[in-house]
Amino acid sequence: MSVETESKTVEILGLRERKKRRTREAIAEAAVGLFLRDGFDQVSVSHVAAAADVSKVTVFNYFPAKEDLVLSRVLHRSDLAAEVVRQRPSGHSPLQALERDYLRRLTAREPSTGVCADEYVMAIQRMILATPSLTLRLTHHMLASEASLAEALTDEMGETLNGVVARVAAAQFLATERALANRNLQRLLAGVDPDQLYRDAILEAEVCYGVIARGIESTGCRWVVPVERHA
Repeated sequence: MSVETESKTVEILGLRERKKRRTREAIAEAAVGLFLRDGFDQVSVSHVAAAADVSKVTVFNYFPAKEDLVLSRVLHRSDLAAEVVRQRPSGHSPLQALERDYLRRLTAREPSTGVCADEYVMAIQRMILATPSLTLRLTHHMLASEASLAEALTDEMGETLNGVVARVAAAQFLATERALANRNLQRLLAGVDPDQLYRDAILEAEVCYGVIARGIESTGCRWVVPVERHA
């Protein structure tokens, strides 16, 4: 393949991916608009497809479940934590990398941290809390995140006790993040000033991750202490 042909192929693939992202965004935007207006349970996937001017099959190609149309607006990917661990900088432990990423998302006021005061995002959060099928799907997403992170941690520490230590650590890390995000969201919805909430959230995250670090360090797990990583 010539350099020119290869360049054109990359350009075509790039255009295709951008088109897919735009289509995904348009479908989710149309869906959430309908859900917020008419209620999640009152809107079918067929209604969403019609509003987005795509087929029902196309909707499911991008979103495996109806609930994912909503959760995609406020959650990060279920494999993000595992990716953070695997791609962390040299000299950073898995816990340090996870804490750093959470603090980064807090600073960016990402919806997944519960500190995003955007009215559109808050309306979605209220809908999730009030809709059983959405909270159930949220649990499914959390379990998928734990499984993915546990696999990444197992790669770090080996099959200690048949991998149970990695699974427990993954559950502890993500349970801490969920507890912090839920507290942030509840306070935000209760009317706490967003800037004060953000300052409190940073402090609380640092304290809670410190508790986890001290607990894991007491077990002697080698991957808690920063180690040099090689490409």
